[in-house]
Amino acid sequence: MVLGLAGLASAVAAYVVVSFVQVVRQQNGIAEHAEEIFRSPATFVAGNPDGDVSVVAFFDYNCPYCREGAPALAKLIANDGKVRLVLKELPVLGRDSEAVARIALASIPQGKYLDLHQMLFVEPGRVTKEKALRIATSLGLDTAKLQ
Repeated sequence: MVLGLAGLASAVAAYVVVSFVQVVRQQNGIAEHAEEIFRSPATFVAGNPDGDVSVVAFFDYNCPYCREGAPALAKLIANDGKVRLVLKELPVLGRDSEAVARIALASIPQGKYLDLHQMLFVEPGRVTKEKALRIATSLGLDTAKLQ
Protein backbone atom coordinates (compact mmCIF):
# COMPACT_ATOMS: atom_id res chain seq x y z
CA MET A 1 0.00 0.00 0.00
CA VAL A 2 1.42 3.35 -1.04
CA LEU A 3 0.27 6.46 0.79
CA GLY A 4 0.09 9.78 -0.93
CA LEU A 5 1.09 12.97 0.87
CA ALA A 6 -2.41 13.39 2.28
CA GLY A 7 -2.45 9.78 3.47
CA LEU A 8 0.95 10.18 5.09
CA ALA A 9 -0.20 13.36 6.83
CA SER A 10 -3.30 11.54 8.10
CA ALA A 11 -1.20 8.64 9.38
CA VAL A 12 1.17 11.01 11.19
CA ALA A 13 -1.75 12.93 12.69
CA ALA A 14 -3.35 9.68 13.88
CA TYR A 15 -0.05 8.59 15.45
CA VAL A 16 0.30 11.94 17.24
CA VAL A 17 -3.26 11.70 18.59
CA VAL A 18 -2.74 8.11 19.80
CA SER A 19 0.58 9.09 21.42
CA PHE A 20 -1.07 12.08 23.11
CA VAL A 21 -3.88 9.87 24.44
CA GLN A 22 -1.31 7.42 25.84
CA VAL A 23 0.58 10.24 27.59
CA VAL A 24 -2.64 11.59 29.10
CA ARG A 25 -3.61 8.11 30.33
CA GLN A 26 -0.17 7.67 31.89
CA GLN A 27 -0.41 11.06 33.59
CA ASN A 28 -3.91 10.25 34.84
CA GLY A 29 -2.66 6.90 36.12
CA ILE A 30 0.16 8.60 37.98
CA ALA A 31 -2.21 11.18 39.45
CA GLU A 32 -4.72 8.48 40.38
CA HIS A 33 -2.05 6.41 42.16
CA ALA A 34 0.18 9.24 43.40
CA GLU A 35 -0.18 8.41 47.08
CA GLU A 36 0.73 4.77 46.46
CA ILE A 37 3.64 5.69 44.18
CA PHE A 38 5.17 8.51 46.22
CA ARG A 39 4.11 7.85 49.83
CA SER A 40 3.51 4.13 50.34
CA PRO A 41 4.77 3.01 53.77
CA ALA A 42 5.97 -0.23 52.11
CA THR A 43 8.45 1.74 49.98
CA PHE A 44 11.98 2.71 50.89
CA VAL A 45 12.93 6.37 50.54
CA ALA A 46 16.58 7.39 50.19
CA GLY A 47 17.98 10.89 50.36
CA ASN A 48 15.88 13.54 52.09
CA PRO A 49 12.52 12.03 53.14
CA ASP A 50 11.09 15.57 53.17
CA GLY A 51 12.83 16.66 49.96
CA ASP A 52 11.34 19.22 47.60
CA VAL A 53 11.82 16.95 44.59
CA SER A 54 10.70 13.32 44.46
CA VAL A 55 12.36 10.95 42.01
CA VAL A 56 10.77 7.52 41.67
CA ALA A 57 13.05 4.72 40.46
CA PHE A 58 11.45 1.46 39.32
CA PHE A 59 14.11 -1.23 38.99
CA ASP A 60 15.07 -4.88 38.79
CA TYR A 61 18.44 -5.91 40.21
CA ASN A 62 19.07 -8.01 37.10
CA CYS A 63 18.29 -5.24 34.62
CA PRO A 64 21.51 -4.03 32.94
CA TYR A 65 20.05 -0.55 32.40
CA CYS A 66 19.04 -0.30 36.06
CA ARG A 67 22.55 -1.36 37.07
CA GLU A 68 24.01 1.28 34.80
CA GLY A 69 21.78 4.02 36.21
CA ALA A 70 22.12 3.13 39.90
CA PRO A 71 25.39 5.05 40.47
CA ALA A 72 23.85 8.21 39.00
CA LEU A 73 20.92 7.97 41.44
CA ALA A 74 23.31 7.40 44.35
CA LYS A 75 25.32 10.44 43.26
CA LEU A 76 22.15 12.51 42.94
CA ILE A 77 21.06 11.93 46.53
CA ALA A 78 24.61 12.39 47.80
CA ASN A 79 24.99 15.76 46.06
CA ASP A 80 21.51 17.26 46.40
CA GLY A 81 19.95 17.43 49.85
CA LYS A 82 16.57 18.37 48.40
CA VAL A 83 16.00 15.10 46.55
CA ARG A 84 13.71 12.38 47.88
CA LEU A 85 14.45 9.13 46.03
CA VAL A 86 11.58 6.63 46.13
CA LEU A 87 12.86 3.12 45.36
CA LYS A 88 10.31 0.76 43.81
CA GLU A 89 11.17 -2.90 43.32
CA LEU A 90 9.90 -4.06 39.93
CA PRO A 91 11.14 -7.65 39.52
CA VAL A 92 10.23 -8.37 35.90
CA LEU A 93 13.19 -10.49 34.82
CA GLY A 94 12.25 -13.84 36.31
CA ARG A 95 12.15 -15.79 39.52
CA ASP A 96 15.64 -14.76 40.61
CA SER A 97 14.57 -11.13 40.40
CA GLU A 98 11.42 -11.83 42.43
CA ALA A 99 13.36 -13.64 45.15
CA VAL A 100 16.00 -10.90 45.35
CA ALA A 101 13.33 -8.17 45.53
CA ARG A 102 11.62 -9.99 48.42
CA ILE A 103 14.93 -10.28 50.28
CA ALA A 104 15.70 -6.59 49.73
CA LEU A 105 12.27 -5.49 50.96
CA ALA A 106 12.52 -7.79 53.98
CA SER A 107 15.78 -6.03 54.93
CA ILE A 108 14.01 -2.70 55.53
CA PRO A 109 13.09 -3.43 59.18
CA GLN A 110 16.72 -4.36 59.87
CA GLY A 111 17.88 -0.94 58.68
CA LYS A 112 20.22 -2.14 55.95
CA TYR A 113 18.08 -1.84 52.83
CA LEU A 114 20.12 0.88 51.13
CA ASP A 115 23.41 -0.91 51.79
CA LEU A 116 21.98 -4.16 50.43
CA HIS A 117 20.39 -2.34 47.49
CA GLN A 118 23.70 -0.78 46.47
CA MET A 119 25.65 -4.02 46.85
CA LEU A 120 23.12 -5.98 44.80
CA PHE A 121 23.63 -3.60 41.90
CA VAL A 122 27.41 -4.07 41.87
CA GLU A 123 27.30 -7.86 42.26
CA PRO A 124 28.78 -9.39 39.09
CA GLY A 125 26.53 -11.52 36.93
CA ARG A 126 22.93 -12.46 37.51
CA VAL A 127 21.79 -11.77 41.07
CA THR A 128 20.19 -14.85 42.60
CA LYS A 129 18.57 -15.58 45.94
CA GLU A 130 21.80 -17.26 47.08
CA LYS A 131 23.94 -14.26 46.13
CA ALA A 132 21.52 -11.87 47.82
CA LEU A 133 21.59 -13.92 51.03
CA ARG A 134 25.40 -14.06 50.94
CA ILE A 135 25.56 -10.27 50.60
CA ALA A 136 22.96 -9.87 53.36
CA THR A 137 25.07 -12.06 55.65
CA SER A 138 28.14 -9.93 54.91
CA LEU A 139 26.13 -6.88 56.02
CA GLY A 140 25.19 -8.54 59.30
CA LEU A 141 21.54 -9.06 58.42
CA ASP A 142 19.56 -11.85 60.05
CA THR A 143 18.93 -13.95 56.94
CA ALA A 144 16.27 -16.06 58.67
CA LYS A 145 14.12 -12.91 58.76
CA LEU A 146 14.71 -12.28 55.05
CA GLN A 147 13.21 -15.55 53.80
